[in-house]
Amino acid sequence: MDRQELKQRLITFAARVFRLQSVVKRRGAPDFANQMVRSSSSVGANYHEAIHARSRTEFIAKIKLAESEAEETHYWLSLVASSGIVKPESLANLIDEARQIVAILHATAETSKNNPSGTGKSIPAPPTNKS
Repeated sequence: MDRQELKQRLITFAARVFRLQSVVKRRGAPDFANQMVRSSSSVGANYHEAIHARSRTEFIAKIKLAESEAEETHYWLSLVASSGIVKPESLANLIDEARQIVAILHATAETSKNNPSGTGKSIPAPPTNKS
């Protein structure tokens, strides 16, 4: 997966969560809905900042922020499913996508830490200048 593919996947993920927001609000959990939207949209925003980072250190920090926001989104989606606000089977695919995004971002950060050249094509490469 290249940078552009991951960027689009994160946009699609946030859009799916955004569409879910209205259902969750209608069913009496506006705070859950708002938190889900904030954290899911923050994943892509932090990833976008990471790919435009000025240093490897900044790249890794932004990727870790994106990973953290993806973890938070996974939590909110799981909470909505567990609480019965939305049927768990209706959210299974979205929860799995959140889990996959966490894994991708985690692997990206680890690869960047362990690969100073950052030349891998399957995982977004960090900037090569050092800070």
